[in-house]
Amino acid sequence: MRAVHYLGSERSCRDASALFLRARSAEALAAIGNDSSPTSALLRARCQLRLGDPGSAISSLQRIDTADLTAHVAGEYHVLFGAALAQSGKRREAHEHFASAQVIASTTGGALQVELALHGALDAWNSRDLHRAQDIVYRALDLVRVDGDPYPRSFTVLQAGLVELLSLVAGAGEDYIRQAELLVEAWRLANDASRHEADIFVQASILQELAPLVWDLHLVEESEMLWHASTTIPWTAELATARWVVHRSLAWHAALKGHHIDALARFRECADLAPSAICSLRSTLDRAFLARAIREKTVLREEMLRAGMLAGSIYWDGVAGDEAEVLLDLAEASARNGHHGRKGLAQRLRPSRAPPKLHATGTRTMAECAAPGGARICLRRRGFYEPRRRVAARSHRNLGRAKCQLARNPVCPRTSDGFEDSLRRCSSKTAQPFLPALMACTRRARDRSRARSIGGRPRSES
Repeated sequence: MRAVHYLGSERSCRDASALFLRARSAEALAAIGNDSSPTSALLRARCQLRLGDPGSAISSLQRIDTADLTAHVAGEYHVLFGAALAQSGKRREAHEHFASAQVIASTTGGALQVELALHGALDAWNSRDLHRAQDIVYRALDLVRVDGDPYPRSFTVLQAGLVELLSLVAGAGEDYIRQAELLVEAWRLANDASRHEADIFVQASILQELAPLVWDLHLVEESEMLWHASTTIPWTAELATARWVVHRSLAWHAALKGHHIDALARFRECADLAPSAICSLRSTLDRAFLARAIREKTVLREEMLRAGMLAGSIYWDGVAGDEAEVLLDLAEASARNGHHGRKGLAQRLRPSRAPPKLHATGTRTMAECAAPGGARICLRRRGFYEPRRRVAARSHRNLGRAKCQLARNPVCPRTSDGFEDSLRRCSSKTAQPFLPALMACTRRARDRSRARSIGGRPRSES
């Protein structure tokens, strides 16, 4: 009976490992079941870490009896325990496990040493110590593969992860061309692994990092590679966010090349593929921006109505971080679509679903977008585009690109003096919800414009 149980455990662990490499971690956990062997427990912890559950991973690792573990299994145990503790914010305890793993890796070498270096570089990256992260990666890339290495992770795939992390360091230094080159190299390494060792999750992560650069820098060769990869990679539910980012970037790349009909279709596909309502709203607004740029009024009207419905279905109190920047998209879209766009937005963003508060510079950015002609003024006065893309900018193919830059680069109100008081009031009242601030700004700006047009004085404001 013990031999039969051992064979069944080995088979379930092998099937679960294959599912893990195909980015189906939830199914891998189900395949492992209640198997308590050290190998299965370690794989269970890997799946839980990938699914963003370090607490469960720590519980799984604590149940392992470490008395009779082999060197490679013990090294993997300490690496995963350190990674789970680091993700839980317990850095001191994590460093103790990494130190134990380093003692073992110094004798075994191979993939264990590379994975340990990867987690060490990630820890340095998370603490914003970019120089230490870069040094760790460069030293690890000089390591040599060990023949017959029993470690469960592929040496080549782990090296691809190191190069991907190195690209993030290059991006933090604003060397975006170098970042794109490193991501292409990471993609090559990830695809050099054998069919049984290739990790789809790592491949998707690399594509997710590369996709915005293809859009931002208008990289032609990389866009072809990205398009081919997006059609061949076996997407799963675990990769929903990466898939949406890749398809959205390809849609904008098509729009910048002048393939507007294809881009509109891709944006609609992005909205359908979106992993959340916020992402679906972004894709819908992307389609609205492009429709306005090419004067497709029917599509623009439909997308603005759809955007209003989506905005009304979102519980804005739970939106924070980068996701809150979609409010800038809403502000710009409603300003560009005139009075009807703002009116439709007002009807759907009810007070019970008020957007989160934004800091003063962000509110001022929204205010300038919301002012009549504000989006065009921002586009004209900010140096958004590289010289190679100025022709596309003048032809209005990338009007929608302003939203990202407006979020990153808050602009000072430099419109005519008729709008300055309204913008100043809107920017100073940070506790005011988004919609009242937007509507108050546009209403005051409209009143002042009308007063000047008839030669009268604007109304005094309390």
